[in-house]
Amino acid sequence: MKSKVNFLIVLYLLAGCFILQGENPGEADPPWTTEYIINAALKNDPDLLAARSEARSAMEGIKGAKAERGPTLGLELGASYLSDPLLDVPAGSLGSIDLGFPGGPILMPSEDVDVWGEPNDFRYDIKAVFEQPLFTWGKISSGIAAAEAGGIASEWKTRSRENEIKSGILSAAESLVI
Repeated sequence: MKSKVNFLIVLYLLAGCFILQGENPGEADPPWTTEYIINAALKNDPDLLAARSEARSAMEGIKGAKAERGPTLGLELGASYLSDPLLDVPAGSLGSIDLGFPGGPILMPSEDVDVWGEPNDFRYDIKAVFEQPLFTWGKISSGIAAAEAGGIASEWKTRSRENEIKSGILSAAESLVI
């Protein structure tokens, strides 16, 4: 593992030499101090950049977890179309009652009935929903604690990578000093 880190550091140094010489052909070479090399490596290391991005994402996750405490407002829209009534009950289909009155028996129902809407009927629904968590049995505070722990772990990962780069460069610089 240590030889891999040393190899990468030497590779960074060589690549930096060629890149910097190509960008500033008329200017003097930059001071190749250990501090300069460490800063250049910390600025351009892809693993470190990824770790920093993960740390920023974890910090935003904490904000999202804390936002769960607040209210939410939602809007639901719906539309439906009925080409035919849902239920059509013809007159007399439920039977009839003969009470002995003139005019004959009474039909049940007395006329045709459409139970749900008219043919070619449009229905529109609009609903606004407001939710405020009152008591969640610790779900929200546990989510916040988990997000904070993830943020701390991401920060430690970033610091670990920074220290790995610094120690690799320092050990390579010490091995070059005669």
